[in-house]
Amino acid sequence: MQRRSLLAAATTAALLTSARAQRSDVFPTRPVTLVVPFAVGGPTDAVARALAEALRPALGVPIVVDNRAGAGGALANDFVARSAPDGHTLLLAGSSLTINPAVTRSVLDPVHDLAAVSQVLTLEIFLVARAELPPRTLPQLVEYARARPGQLSFGSSGNGSVTHMQMELLKALTGIHLVHIPYRGNAPALQDLLGGQIDLLFDSLATSGPHIRSGQLRPLAVAAPARSRHLPEVPTVVEAGVAGYEASAWSGILVAPKTPPALIQRLNRDIVAAVQDAGFQQRLDAIGGVAAGSTPAEYAKRIGRETAKWARLVKDRGIKAE
Repeated sequence: MQRRSLLAAATTAALLTSARAQRSDVFPTRPVTLVVPFAVGGPTDAVARALAEALRPALGVPIVVDNRAGAGGALANDFVARSAPDGHTLLLAGSSLTINPAVTRSVLDPVHDLAAVSQVLTLEIFLVARAELPPRTLPQLVEYARARPGQLSFGSSGNGSVTHMQMELLKALTGIHLVHIPYRGNAPALQDLLGGQIDLLFDSLATSGPHIRSGQLRPLAVAAPARSRHLPEVPTVVEAGVAGYEASAWSGILVAPKTPPALIQRLNRDIVAAVQDAGFQQRLDAIGGVAAGSTPAEYAKRIGRETAKWARLVKDRGIKAE
């Protein structure tokens, strides 16, 4: 009798412990905040809102998009890094996350100060030239620029921006000398490219596409792992002869450090499913994005690899933030 009583008490205790564990593991318990390091209306904001819509059915709570633009993304990054490690605050970071530590002082370390959940997309960024420029291919451009060092110029969305670093890597691998003209965003740079004030620009199809179709701009290559289905005739930078070029633009989800691994795995599962949603992929397609889910380990490895790569390039070329 005593043995049966002890067994019953032990079973009851185990059930109570299990119930408490299940209650503590309930997620989410309130709306989830998706923090975006850029202003409302841009391509990253569009991705965030599409992802929030695709992810909401799995999480079962509202997902609030919180735009925290400024300081090259540092404001948003720091906010999420300091948030509670409970999965209710997500960061939709771009590839500039891995560049910022090399060009900005007192910035967080993306490898240790944030926890990777999943990559979300790769954004197709094209190297475009004004139509009047004689070179019609990337190899021709390299040859043309080598014969005219310092005579061609390129725009970017600012010193240390993704579009700046994409061109700096191209310059480093080909040995060409181009003059850098930084702008406060790619939009004004594009306007000057169309006006003939600069010669080259890395830009997305969302903004350059209409001008490519009209013949005002000529696409020379795409900075992506594979050709775009929108412009399949345009080679990747590597296919165009620049071996070792890897400078894709991407976005992905991160959370605060010390977020429990089980919770990261739960978020990863839901996010990878969301990026496979047909509606989400259709909205990505409109801005030249390609869905690209990953495991947390794969995404963390990419962040670490690119952070080290950009740090080396910035040091070698003496690049400084504005």
